[in-house]
Amino acid sequence: SEGAGAVAAYLGGRGVRLASLLDEGACVVEGLAPGASARVAVTGPAEKGYANVRLSVEGKGGHSSMPPARTAVGLLGGALSRIERSPFPLRITPTTTAFFRALARATRFPVSVVLRHPKLFALPLKVVFSRPAETRAMLRTTLAPTVLRGSDAENVLADRAEAVVNVRLLQGDTVEGCVSQLEQKVADRRVRVDLLPGSDWSEPTTATTPDSWAYRRTRAAIEETLPDAVAVPFLVVGATDSRHFEGLSNASLRFVPFRMTAELITTMHNIDERISLENLELATRLYRRLIALLATE
Repeated sequence: SEGAGAVAAYLGGRGVRLASLLDEGACVVEGLAPGASARVAVTGPAEKGYANVRLSVEGKGGHSSMPPARTAVGLLGGALSRIERSPFPLRITPTTTAFFRALARATRFPVSVVLRHPKLFALPLKVVFSRPAETRAMLRTTLAPTVLRGSDAENVLADRAEAVVNVRLLQGDTVEGCVSQLEQKVADRRVRVDLLPGSDWSEPTTATTPDSWAYRRTRAAIEETLPDAVAVPFLVVGATDSRHFEGLSNASLRFVPFRMTAELITTMHNIDERISLENLELATRLYRRLIALLATE
């Protein structure tokens, strides 16, 4: 928020409108669907919302040799367990519908028929695409406990236990509504549920339509530079800087021209995160072509 957020606020204050935005968020992948016959360049016309929700429990400190019947850490652990056992429902949004239909171009019969009719085949699509974590996240609002705090010593009871649950919101859900639903899932008045103070948050973004000027030119640049790939709209499940510019442009896309293997994807935000020289060369060619196409309007 101190970088892109400040830039967006400055531009908005000067009345600047942007023709289009291109940010990180999606890439070129293989094996995205059963029977896929081509690489898929997933481009993000929308991204999920983002929030950090705090769960906190006040307890009585003291020596661990004389614990109460229920400790602050135990109550917190029970709340987290109930949250993980009660995920948000799977839903197919308009962006996901566009993803399925475009993905049909990269698959063979009979998979292509199923993908072209996501309303008719909603149940099997949810079953198949909810198995891998990469595509399951585009079908529901996700909840991931990431931070835990309790006692600072192994023989001291925590007088306060706290957890942070990172939330990525699907289109149609709101930050306020998510906090309310988490309270219902926790179902324990001893556990306080609220937004983490001072933490950044954002609602799900508005989707850029596939027939927009910016999307059509981005798709053309991708398919000219990567003739073996099919450009497919995709709901970006992470948070990018483009969310700060939501009110400054009607066309925001998220795509990085890198061919990513399953191995490379696992290195993101992980040990040995890296990119190849071949991908850097590919990115240079695609960006040059995209800039040329955007300059022709």
